[in-house]
Amino acid sequence: MPSPLIRHCCWSLDDLSSADVQSLLAVARALKHAGGVSRPLQGRHVAVLCEALHSASADVFSAAAARLGAVVVRIPPSVLRLAERQGLRELANTLGRLYGAIECDGPSDATAEQLAGWAGVPVFNAVAARLHPTRLLADLLTMCEHAQQPAADVTLCMASHAGSPLAAAWCQLGALTGVGMRSCEPAAGASLRSGDFVFEAQRSGGVVAPPALLAMEDGHGQRRSLLDQQAENHRYVVQALLSSHVN
Repeated sequence: MPSPLIRHCCWSLDDLSSADVQSLLAVARALKHAGGVSRPLQGRHVAVLCEALHSASADVFSAAAARLGAVVVRIPPSVLRLAERQGLRELANTLGRLYGAIECDGPSDATAEQLAGWAGVPVFNAVAARLHPTRLLADLLTMCEHAQQPAADVTLCMASHAGSPLAAAWCQLGALTGVGMRSCEPAAGASLRSGDFVFEAQRSGGVVAPPALLAMEDGHGQRRSLLDQQAENHRYVVQALLSSHVN
């Protein structure tokens, strides 16, 4: 049965309990183990509200839904005239009757809030955003797989990200999962140990900062990039969220 996340489907870590996190990770692992055999959304229709032809969030969400068997329909918000509408109740009700889930990648938070309140189906919010819970959980899943340890026995080191929104988000996730956090700032005299995980900053000339690259320290001053696993596991976590809350 869908949990109370039905209205705000994992919009922020504030929406999640420790049990929610463990449930989503368990479903993601099961889907990954099944290798795409499970198609619980076969024949269901989901809507992706996105103006751009290509968008990271729309692409991740669409791929995850399609992998579960859903029919994905992309709808530009301009076609729905979202910016011109004073009230969204009627539109939200209509979308809720036509689609089993709605991804909002572009509409304002206020618009997404109204759709979530009136659609009667799960509404998602830009799953590829840098600090979206599905992305953080995907990184946690990646660390657990490589460490071959549960979250409580995994250590994540924060260097240049200390004091950043990313570090704050991981502190919050650490409180939910038990993942260890420590600083590896040179000024603090800390250094990376073999098996430690660390985020490597990316430079960006764009308005939206790219997600931090996860790497694992090998103990000899070298770091192994886990970018491919990050992307793969993000798709599985989004699949887990969809399969758990779309019925």
